[in-house]
Amino acid sequence: MSSGFVTFKKFQTRRYQYNPDADATLYASRLLRAASILEFLLTDPDNKS
Repeated sequence: MSSGFVTFKKFQTRRYQYNPDADATLYASRLLRAASILEFLLTDPDNKS
């Protein structure tokens, strides 16, 4: 199972060049989305408990 995953990763890196800036941007956007969801859950005015 892991050998197929490694082959797939090699295929991906051969076909697409790795862009660290795009990777960092994607990571930051995921962090921002998770933070906004957490903020909404913690400060939800309808949830008065």
